[in-house]
Amino acid sequence: RGLGADPAALAVAVGSRVLNACRLLEQEPALDGKVRFPGNALQFFANDRLNAPATAQTFEAIAPALSGFLDRVYAGTPYRMEPVYEEKERFTVAVQADAAPGVETMLTRLG
Repeated sequence: RGLGADPAALAVAVGSRVLNACRLLEQEPALDGKVRFPGNALQFFANDRLNAPATAQTFEAIAPALSGFLDRVYAGTPYRMEPVYEEKERFTVAVQADAAPGVETMLTRLG
């Protein structure tokens, strides 16, 4: 629910914006290269606890779109999605990959 007509396209669009923000932070001269984002560990959060409660049903609904995004950024590297089911918390999926591509690589893979 609430993902629009094409959840996979939305996942890529949102993921691209987040990765671009990461790239800008990594390249910010004032931070002097002190900020780096490991590409092998990502987290997905849904802020709407009413429409996306922390349940297996939410994970089943979002998993195909999230997998499509992850398949693109990891390009064949194995990864695991681990949903977090805590009733009073936001729905969360922790992602762990076997390799750590850089933010720039991940953005390039998204096109």
